[in-house]
Amino acid sequence: MDSQMRGILLGLGVAFVVIFGGLTVAALPTAALNFASIFAFGLAFGVIGIILFGLIGAIRNPPDEDR
Repeated sequence: MDSQMRGILLGLGVAFVVIFGGLTVAALPTAALNFASIFAFGLAFGVIGIILFGLIGAIRNPPDEDR
């Protein structure tokens, strides 16, 4: 994979995390605070964290250029 395609995919991943996180935070004040909604928000933030962890790893450790 060339570096331009890698940059585009990383940018799309970061955009997804920002949009998904923003929508999650925006929905928080409008939700009824019960166990199900708190669990759903925790699950959403968990997914954001897992994706962000992978993106940070991909940004910090680019592939070798000799392949």
